[in-house]
Amino acid sequence: MQVKGIITVIKEVQVITDKFKKQEVILKQEGVEYDAEIPIEFIQDKGIELVKDLKVGSSYEIDINIGGRAWKDRNFISLKAWKVKELEASAEVASSTEEVGYKSGDGMPF
Repeated sequence: MQVKGIITVIKEVQVITDKFKKQEVILKQEGVEYDAEIPIEFIQDKGIELVKDLKVGSSYEIDINIGGRAWKDRNFISLKAWKVKELEASAEVASSTEEVGYKSGDGMPF
């Protein structure tokens, strides 16, 4: 499965045990009806290596696996990344900002 959006937060690496570590990134999804900021986990050295080139404020397409587990009568879901692709700003976004009156050098639109 893939999710697309803008990285809003890159958290520090968490060392859970001697044999397990992860790093979490918060992605603000694009193209959904309601704003959704979702945590995505990058697991172990291979996953954490993918985070090194990510930039807050940039758009990405992230391939994920969905995992889940039960604990004390509750169920938890985790999104684990395995591939990342940086996306370029779309021409549609640029043209839509011009349509509402934003032009470089003009300052605020009101």
